Amino acid sequence: MSAAWEFLVEHAGADRHFHIPGAVSETHGIVMAGLSGPSLVAIFASLDDVRRDAAAGRGTQAIAHHLHKRIDDRLKPDRDGDGDGERQ
Repeated sequence: MSAAWEFLVEHAGADRHFHIPGAVSETHGIVMAGLSGPSLVAIFASLDDVRRDAAAGRGTQAIAHHLHKRIDDRLKPDRDGDGDGERQ
């Protein structure tokens, strides 16, 4: 499985609301996982905690920030209709 998925599981896995989905697949470096709302909230909260925690180290903070932004960007509505999920 991808390093990004392993990072998410490592950091969100301790949250009582995070549950590893039954089916997780990876194709061409893209992880597909059906997540519940509570699991998604746990991921966002955990990544936010890590990116703000100086004790985590700069590299770990950067990875957490990058993943938080990538997930957030992917979930935003595509308001301009160009398919990239970016807001206008």
